[in-house]
Amino acid sequence: MKKVSYLVLFLFISLGKLSGQDYLPYYHLCNDADEQIYLKDYDLALEKFDSAFSKVPYVHNLQYIKASKCAILSNQHKKAYEYICQLKKQGNSDDFFKKKPFKTFQKSHYYELYKDSIEVYEMTFQSSIHKEYTRLIDSLHHIDQNVVRKNYIRISKEKRKKLMALDQEIFEKLLELIDEYGFPSEQLLGRDTYFSVATILLHNLREPQNQKYHAMALKAVKNGAYLPSNYAYMYEVYCEISDNGTYYMTFNQDLSEGNIARIDKNRKEIGLPPLSSYFLKNNGRTMNFKWGRFK
Repeated sequence: MKKVSYLVLFLFISLGKLSGQDYLPYYHLCNDADEQIYLKDYDLALEKFDSAFSKVPYVHNLQYIKASKCAILSNQHKKAYEYICQLKKQGNSDDFFKKKPFKTFQKSHYYELYKDSIEVYEMTFQSSIHKEYTRLIDSLHHIDQNVVRKNYIRISKEKRKKLMALDQEIFEKLLELIDEYGFPSEQLLGRDTYFSVATILLHNLREPQNQKYHAMALKAVKNGAYLPSNYAYMYEVYCEISDNGTYYMTFNQDLSEGNIARIDKNRKEIGLPPLSSYFLKNNGRTMNFKWGRFK
């Protein structure tokens, strides 16, 4: 793969294909909205969401889901309808309708309006994504999951070595695709394929030899192409492998005031909510959400 030898230079050029939009204010406002939902101030939460959404060209599906739930709880079904329609235009499944707050929405006339337009919205989604890029990413993910990862721990060291060579080939191919098409964002590929590629990125960016690509990933976070939570988990695993201590999480079980302040500063820089959004158990080894997770 001769392109790969020049890829470090090309990666930074390809980042120009991303929006120059700074997503950090959007992330922080969405985090503020999540806290207000936790405090049951749904009207204020909606104000935060609306302010966040006005700042960016693309709103991630999860934020629309949480905002629509919030609108339903605030008895603003028209606003929930608008968010839910946008979700379908962005290719989201209807799984969230199984959640309790959405049962009331399904009894409203807005739900009937939504169902009448589903086919049009699905066509809108299909016309918005990059189909060839999506196909190639889905193929790489299939190999990653069903060839490299399947039964990995049960095979001999020799076969495992061959699989790791294949794993590197997958990553190199992904880097070539990033150079050609741009960072594989939810907006470009749809939510499902985005999470497929996030898995490939996790498996490879966490490896110390690929640390040189972290700048690319961090730039993508700040442009809205790579979700802060995906980047943070990848980087935390990288730190563990490299024995660099913790950076975004409290897995080192140090809940001292100084360490909490250090981690919160790091989290804020990529748009993650503060540690106060978690219940920290086992001296921080276990981090359970207070707010921020859709449930």
